[in-house]
Amino acid sequence: MNIPNYSEALFRGNLNEAFRVKREAIPTKIYKFIPLGISEEADRNKLSTLENDELWFSPISSFNDPYEYMGLHIDNEKLNRAGYGDELISAVHEVLKAIGGQGLVCCFSAADYRAAPMWAYYANWSKGFCVEYDVVDPRPLREVLYEPKPCDVTSIVANLLKDALDKNPGDSFDAQSAITMELLSANTCIKHESWKHEQEFRIVIPVESNRGCSLPVSSSGLKTCRIILGIQCNCRQKIEAIGRSLNIEVSKLIKSEKSFFSEEVSENIVE
Repeated sequence: MNIPNYSEALFRGNLNEAFRVKREAIPTKIYKFIPLGISEEADRNKLSTLENDELWFSPISSFNDPYEYMGLHIDNEKLNRAGYGDELISAVHEVLKAIGGQGLVCCFSAADYRAAPMWAYYANWSKGFCVEYDVVDPRPLREVLYEPKPCDVTSIVANLLKDALDKNPGDSFDAQSAITMELLSANTCIKHESWKHEQEFRIVIPVESNRGCSLPVSSSGLKTCRIILGIQCNCRQKIEAIGRSLNIEVSKLIKSEKSFFSEEVSENIVE
């Protein structure tokens, strides 16, 4: 995403322009890597999700980064010096958690699916498969931003507090408050820059739940396009059958003798 243009649009108060800049960063195709070979039950569930043309949304407690949803930082001492009490500051942290710290998440990548790292991280060392999706509606997707350290949003929070304290009971939030909420919601999609090679995009469902759930691919602005088997995937026949039932192509990666990127061969091509 073009961060300068996005930030400029927000600070000008043009939320629609900021959203347009965000949408421009969404690719036309994204990929999801699925592990197999962990357990028979897990394999059945993952293949069932694929066959039903669904996406699995997970709680962040199941993710491999211990710093998930910790991309924003509030300096309590600065707020204290600005005259805000501990009780109010504690409430602010709860608001931040509610805005950008809850939800079920489905993760995707725009990285080259032929490269080995994503298969190692998320497809059980190439024993699983990868699903290619066409992006039909980019609005549900959020780009993950990679930063060297958590972003300090103390001044933004202070302005939000001032705005809230100046309002009378029953007053509605104005455009500036909506912009502040948009900035704080970025907490769901900020990670350390060491993860940058993943080129991650996310769909976040803003619900408070510790249990995952499946949703139709079509309801998430995507269309299933192709299934790619990993080099060591042993579920070829089952996945080929699913490909035929969904009327989509199934291909397989094989090792290349000329490159560190795998080569792709078609398993079955749907007419």
